[in-house]
Amino acid sequence: MSMASTFSGPGADTASLLRDPAWFLDGLDLRKNVAVLTRTTRDALSAGVFLDHRWDRQGAPRAPVPISALRALPGNARPAVLWHTAFCCSTLIADLLDAPGACLALKEPVALVELAAARRAGAPVADDRLAQAVFARLAQSPSPTERVVIKPSNGANALVGVDPAGPPRMAVKTAAGSPAPC
Repeated sequence: MSMASTFSGPGADTASLLRDPAWFLDGLDLRKNVAVLTRTTRDALSAGVFLDHRWDRQGAPRAPVPISALRALPGNARPAVLWHTAFCCSTLIADLLDAPGACLALKEPVALVELAAARRAGAPVADDRLAQAVFARLAQSPSPTERVVIKPSNGANALVGVDPAGPPRMAVKTAAGSPAPC
């Protein structure tokens, strides 16, 4: 992914970019050790059918930030994650959950697909801490009243076992309905 940074605010630094929810985590280039942020709006994120190569970023300011700065983010944000398999109406469900002021649904953010691909390839940088930082960054809501739900692409399912805000864990519901650790 090549791009020229179009961010040039006076006194702004990487930490302030990462704290500002107007800068969406739009991708990862793990070969260059950068995360790509795109300045956008809640409405543009909501309207994007998929936040991958099909999402219109034309004219939007973009800024690369070091992966190390992304990793340094506190991982306390807890997004809801709508895991799925392909072609199961998950996009429809995400659209139904999206309600301004209550819930922002992010549909298939490409950063998760790129992270999952790196994990499958065995890239050491694509560890659980980076996954938690990516989830934390995606969970930053533009509104204090909104919760973020993330509907990853099924190409990101290699991240299913990562707890977005803590040590890796996974649970399944048993026939009796009680959670059982995996």
